[in-house]
Amino acid sequence: MANLPGRSELARRIETMLIDWRVAGESGSAGLSAEANPAAASPVGASHLPEPKPPAAYAIGIVDYRRLVELDEEGMDKAIDEIAWRLDKLVRSGDVLGMIAPDTFLLGTASMAPSSAGVVMERISGAVAMPLEINGDAVSLRVAIGLAFAFDGASPEAMLSAAERDLQRSLGD
Repeated sequence: MANLPGRSELARRIETMLIDWRVAGESGSAGLSAEANPAAASPVGASHLPEPKPPAAYAIGIVDYRRLVELDEEGMDKAIDEIAWRLDKLVRSGDVLGMIAPDTFLLGTASMAPSSAGVVMERISGAVAMPLEINGDAVSLRVAIGLAFAFDGASPEAMLSAAERDLQRSLGD
């Protein structure tokens, strides 16, 4: 099955993303020091700098997981590996993809404009929806997605838990 980081490694990587985001917000310069970005040292220059984009956590649940369980173990493992490979192709440098259960992936993004979240969700859904060939059969799967953005005082665990709660809401559970 897919060899992806688990929850503790994801939390550690998201902690780094949160620190970077907080430093960027405090400096008002997307993480650059006044020496590296002289405009940030000026109150006028700093006011024209964009706000740093917050990290986000996506919880991705395979809605049709029961269909995979009905396959033989090798077919199920191949399907999970294929889904992981497809999701990994969407991951940008600085982001992290992990798996916390056979039917649940987590994606931590280093910076995400809230206005772009829907596009990312569509890309995730589209990547998984393309038919998989399993034991000679074409199988299409659906995913449900939960999302949580960083907020002041957020911990990695709070973000991951919020994304999982949102996923459960989208599944209707």
